[in-house]
Amino acid sequence: MEQNLQQQDTLKVQELVDSAFGKGLAATIMAWFPITSIIAIFLAAASKRASKEAVRLATALGIEVGGKNIAAKVLNTVGLALGIFWTAFWGLYFFIFLIAIMSALA
Repeated sequence: MEQNLQQQDTLKVQELVDSAFGKGLAATIMAWFPITSIIAIFLAAASKRASKEAVRLATALGIEVGGKNIAAKVLNTVGLALGIFWTAFWGLYFFIFLIAIMSALA
C-alpha cells in the first residue's frame, strides 16, 4: 500500500514536470506572434507554477525532479520574457500603424 502511494506521488511529480515542459515550450513558441504573445505570458506563468509545485512535491518525497524540469524552467523563463517583450513591441507597432492611418485619413 505504501509503495503504491509513493508510485502515485512519483507519477504526479512526472505529470507536473511534463505539464510545465509543454506549457513552457508552447509559451516560447507563441511569444513571437502578435496575439499569441499575450497568451504566452499566461502559459509561462502556469508553467512556472507547475515546475515549482513539482520541485516542492519531489523534495517532500525525497526524489529527484530530473533534467526535464530544468528545461521547463528555462523555457518558461524565456517564454515569459519574450512574451512580455513581444507584447509591448506589437502593441507599439499597431499603435504607430493606427496613428499613421488616422493621420493619412485626416
